[in-house]
Amino acid sequence: DVNLSIKGDETTVLLERLEARSGEGTARLSGRLTPAARDARALTIDARLDRFLVRSEGQPVGTVSLRANVRGALTDEGLRLDPLTVDEAHLRVSGER
Repeated sequence: DVNLSIKGDETTVLLERLEARSGEGTARLSGRLTPAARDARALTIDARLDRFLVRSEGQPVGTVSLRANVRGALTDEGLRLDPLTVDEAHLRVSGER
């Protein structure tokens, strides 16, 4: 299950939500891209994962819960992300392989 909602106008792109489900868990991203100094555009992204199932080679290997955000800028030279803030992170590894 994946849901996406994006809005925008002449100056701003708003990622209202990018939601995904994996196992019993969920992941949600939201963000904004807005004009900044000179030719740069300011970027903000917030991430929330709750018991999101992680797979390797099709097999479940564990779950991730996370609360984080990142700020940065998009310029002609590329993407600069700073700072990344992780408020909370939990990784539960499955004993099965």
